[in-house]
Parts: sequence; C-alpha cells; structure tokens
Amino acid sequence: MEVLLAQRQMFSPPKSVWWAGIMLSLGVGALCYVAAYKMVEYDAGERFMHQARNAQYHISSRIDTYTDVLRATASFFDASDRVDREAFHRFVRGLKLGTQFPALVSINFAEFVTDAQREQFEKKSRRSGDGTPNGYPDYRIEPPGRRADYSIITMIEPITSFRWRVGLDITHKPAVAQALASARDTGEVSTSGKQIDMDSFGQGGGMAIRLPLYRKDMPLTSVDERRAAYKGSVGIGFSVPRLVQLAMDQMQVRDVRLRLYDGGESAGRLTAASPPALLFDNKLDGGENLRSADEFTVVLPLMFNGRQWRAHFSAPKAAWSSRFDLFLPWLAGAAGFVGSLLFYLLIHTLSSSRMRAIKMAKVMTKELRDSQAKLQQSHHKQRRLAPHADPITE
Repeated sequence: MEVLLAQRQMFSPPKSVWWAGIMLSLGVGALCYVAAYKMVEYDAGERFMHQARNAQYHISSRIDTYTDVLRATASFFDASDRVDREAFHRFVRGLKLGTQFPALVSINFAEFVTDAQREQFEKKSRRSGDGTPNGYPDYRIEPPGRRADYSIITMIEPITSFRWRVGLDITHKPAVAQALASARDTGEVSTSGKQIDMDSFGQGGGMAIRLPLYRKDMPLTSVDERRAAYKGSVGIGFSVPRLVQLAMDQMQVRDVRLRLYDGGESAGRLTAASPPALLFDNKLDGGENLRSADEFTVVLPLMFNGRQWRAHFSAPKAAWSSRFDLFLPWLAGAAGFVGSLLFYLLIHTLSSSRMRAIKMAKVMTKELRDSQAKLQQSHHKQRRLAPHADPITE
C-alpha cells in the first residue's frame, strides 16, 4: 500500500507544475489570438483599400469619359460653319445619355456676345424657332443689367428639362467668368469648381466643365489671337451624386461612407486656390459615430480637370469581416492554449523521467535492503533456536 502511494505521488505532478503550465498556455493562447486578430484585420483593411481604390478608378474614368464627350461636342461644332438647334438635338439624342452616360445631365452651347452686339442678339433670339421639335422659347439675356460681354446659353439639351436656362448669361457669376476667361486664354477644359443646383429635377448637386470654341481659319498661337477668335464655349453638366453612386455600387460592402471634397485649383493654374468644399456625402446624417480605432479610413486624390478633389472613404471594420473571420481569433487562441499545454506536459514528462527513474530505483533498493535485513534477522533467530531444538526432540 505504501509502495502504491509512493508511486502515485511520484508520477503525479505537483500543483505548481499544473499552474505554471496553465499560465504559460494562457500566454501562448493570447498571443495566438492577437496574431489571428491582426491578420484578420489586415486582410479586411486590404479589401477595404482595394475597394476604395476601385471606386477611385471608376470615378476618375467616368470623369475622363464625360470630358471626352465634351471634346466630341466641341468637334461637332468645329466641323460645321453653322450648327442649328435641330442638328444639335440630333447629336445629343445620338449620344443616348440615359443609358451610355447616366450621370451626364445636360450639354449646352454658350455664345460669346459683346455689349455692342446685345440688341441685335436679343432681336434675333425673339424670332420664330428654327424647326426643332422641342421648341426653344423666345428669351432675353438673364440676369438683366449691362456688362462688357456675355456668355449666353443658346442651345441646351434636353430642352424639356432645361428650358429655363436658355438665355442665361453664365458669366454673371465671378467664379464662372474667371474659369471661362482661363479656358479662353489657354484653350483647355476648365471648371469653376462651384456646384450647380440640380435639385429641381431630382439630380442633386452637379458640376459643369466647359471647352472654348474658336472661329475657323484664325491663328491661335497666342493669348491675344485666341481672344480675337473666341466665339463661345460648349459645356456639360453632370450630377455628382449619381456619378459617385455609380462608382459606389461597384463596392461589395454597402456601409462605406464617402465624402468628396473640392480642394481648389491644382498647382500651375491661372486662378487662385479655393478652400475645400464638400461636394458629396452619401451619409449626410453622419451614420454611426465610430471611434477611429473601429473603422478603416483612407483619403485618395482625384483630378477633375485642373482641380484637386479628395475622396474620404471610411467604413466600420466589422463590415469587412465574415462570421468565420470574427470566430478565427478565438479558435486560434483556444488551439494555442490547448496545444501549448499538451506540449508543456510532454516536455515536463520527458525532462522528469530520469528523476522519476532514479527515485524509483532508490525506493526499490530500499525495499530490497529492508527485505534482506528481515531475512537475515530470521536466519539469525533460526540459528539461535537450533541448539535447543535437539534436546527438546530427544
């Protein structure tokens, strides 16, 4: 019985060994949990960055596409000595804006008129229409007042939605006048960077870009020559919310917040930089108030015809992880704890086997010696009793 108790104590590790193994395993499990959590967070962040850059690419490509439409419109006007409203209507109808360019809202032509030409221009504008099926109205230059020159919208499509803009002098706004003057002197695409009100037909805020037109067979090598040959400009207006939403629809996660800011003119432009202005926010209510540690954020640049746009993407981290991703750190922690505990017990068993063998040998030796001592005592008693045995027998 004593031997069994001794062997049980010998093969059973003490409580300190168990607690040391448990604490060490807990540490290893915690490290595994943190490593798996960081890995899942990194993968989610990479997916977020990929989707944000994909949206950036789509926005940039659509801006470039609409700029190409503007250049095609300018080429259409340059290809003919006179473009009437019917031809312009057929040209825009052939573009199929609703299906091919869903964010593009309007295309227009603004004629350049000096103050000396104003009376003759208004007299011509009140004549009967030129046969366009949409029926342009008679108009006067708006807003009223005398100015040195005017850029008057005389053709715009679709006319049914923008009838009220016919006759509008777009240079009555200083920012637009400055942008048009820059475009006229450089011959490049320009924009004022100011939003256009499109709420009246459900498009939200919009932006416009314009390209100057010059008279044929006139030199355009210097600023003075371009000013002398300038005859007007063509422009397009597009809905910023629709443009951005078309890009956001490509993202796999719908909880992404995008705030689009106009940072002003880029370096090297003639006009001065303007302060950043919010152009678009797909969550005007602000959404959830998350801490910066609970969401992914990135700011990506966009170029909009000489202006610097910045797209601020943000999204909650939990939206980019699946249920398995959320469970993986706990699984890694549990696996680390159990595995390290088993490994600890194995190492402890292997390292303490020699000590246990020595202890067992000592116990067995002690028992053998005790048995030998008892046997010797028994033999000694038998020798002492032997002389008395014969007389008793006789």
